[in-house]
Amino acid sequence: MTDAPRLTGVAVSDPPGAWRAAGFVVDADRFTVGGVTIVGADAGVTPRIALAPPVDGVVDGVAFGAVADAVSQASHPNRVRAVDHVAVHTGDLDRTVDAFAVHGLHPRRTAEDLRAGEGRRYAFYVVGTCVLEVVAPTVAHPGRAAVTGVAFTADDLDHLPTLRGAVRPAVQPGRSIAVLDTEALGLGMRVAVLTPR
Repeated sequence: MTDAPRLTGVAVSDPPGAWRAAGFVVDADRFTVGGVTIVGADAGVTPRIALAPPVDGVVDGVAFGAVADAVSQASHPNRVRAVDHVAVHTGDLDRTVDAFAVHGLHPRRTAEDLRAGEGRRYAFYVVGTCVLEVVAPTVAHPGRAAVTGVAFTADDLDHLPTLRGAVRPAVQPGRSIAVLDTEALGLGMRVAVLTPR
């Protein structure tokens, strides 16, 4: 029996300065939150997910590969203490789930939400203390999968920089969510912070 996968890092196509502006202590081009290393790079770099045991290569559009640890384990002024989930969007949930399964990745559960107009389908993978959330429209299309966002956890949401809108209730009962104003901060992907599970 193989070990359950654990998220160890995420490489993103957002410069280190943007992550500093978001309230993270960045060591050169990377920082660590709850044992997960986030690496910032210049625009144009394909986001990459690092798992242990490793998965290497591109799986239905999602790049997997190693991410070197950050040297510093500093606490962050924004009070973020963990990665909650990494969001992946795909045009065809069944296709992406099947492709992940070839590499030993199997969802803990799937769900469907018809409230948002055309609706969405979800597959949730538990990767250590985090979740890999794969999202697709209910009507499949050929679009490949891609990493589109990272959500973090903080005990409170009072120390976050520029937000897009107000703090609001999260989908999960009893939790609140804040979405950072990524445009103002210079971040290309969606970044959210939630109160703990």
